[in-house]
Amino acid sequence: MITCSIIIKVLIIVLAYNILVIKGDCAARDTELTAVTGQINYLTSPNYPDEYPPSTDCGWKISAPSVDHRVELVVLDFEVEGDCVYDSVTVYDGDSAYANVIIQLCDSGHPVSSNFVSTGQFLYVAMHTDDSVQEKGFQFSYTSFALHESCPPNWERYGKDCYKLLPSTSGDWHASQESCGYSASNLASIHTEQEETFLVNTYMVSSTPVWVWIGAMYTDDWSNFTWIDRSSYNYTNWKISEPQLSNGKCCALDSRLGEWSMQPCGTSYAALCKKDIGGTTIVYHSVGKDGGTGFEFWEIPGIIIAVIVIGTIAYTMLRHFCKCLAETCESVCDCCGNMFSSCKRRIDRCYDGGCECSRCERF
Repeated sequence: MITCSIIIKVLIIVLAYNILVIKGDCAARDTELTAVTGQINYLTSPNYPDEYPPSTDCGWKISAPSVDHRVELVVLDFEVEGDCVYDSVTVYDGDSAYANVIIQLCDSGHPVSSNFVSTGQFLYVAMHTDDSVQEKGFQFSYTSFALHESCPPNWERYGKDCYKLLPSTSGDWHASQESCGYSASNLASIHTEQEETFLVNTYMVSSTPVWVWIGAMYTDDWSNFTWIDRSSYNYTNWKISEPQLSNGKCCALDSRLGEWSMQPCGTSYAALCKKDIGGTTIVYHSVGKDGGTGFEFWEIPGIIIAVIVIGTIAYTMLRHFCKCLAETCESVCDCCGNMFSSCKRRIDRCYDGGCECSRCERF
């Protein structure tokens, strides 16, 4: 006969196995780490570089020294099972998994050296794995920096702004803006000849690709340009005969001459990111797929036609929609079989001394 004490012992053994073996090194869900300014520390998945354990849920809260410091996380190595449904690592802009998501890493193709910067004092990293395939996991480095005093590591300062050049693996214009956003920055805006000279002297060396994405984009009506960071568009340095406005073109900087040109938006170029040293930069998302507009000009007639057709159908449906009202049997009772059929007579129910029926009234 199985006693209660035996059942309790079995449950304790199963629970202990689940915590110590299945969860591996992640028995403590929220490990607290401190990012020391000027010091590089490392965060790895359980058992790295060997396979991480199955059925794992880990969490690491990384804290900067104070509210006027920010945390920077850099990807050094990354390999997990390919789909987010199975294994993933998520970086949150805050102190828990309830904060805004910066990025969810789900495959091994994420570029090494990608960096993510908090907008506050904390970053939170969460790892989830299923019970099937295991890989070696990840290795991140993390540190912190003080606002107003310095730019993040590997960023260059000019005035009150910080700049960083991303490699061509960052992707096309829209993907490059997204990559800048991971570091709480936008594709760069340029406002003076002195600023552009600094950028050319700093980044446009012989090893730099010819074209570098910057943040200028044309407005919806093609009448003017604006910066994606919404700053004043008060300086230009277009090449002769530029800008050439056409579908699928975005603004790039010629690294040889420091001049601007419209290039195919879908091409993978290096990208120049920019943010305020005080940490007040608002990250904006590009819209549309060609040059930052929501719709192409040639799509507008089709959109108008679609609106007219949908409106006509909706109006017709409303015209044929019927509202039933209780009436006496002496009245003529009409009711619609459905939205588009002709109305027909119908008696709902009869009883001693009379009956009730419904009539469908068009409106």
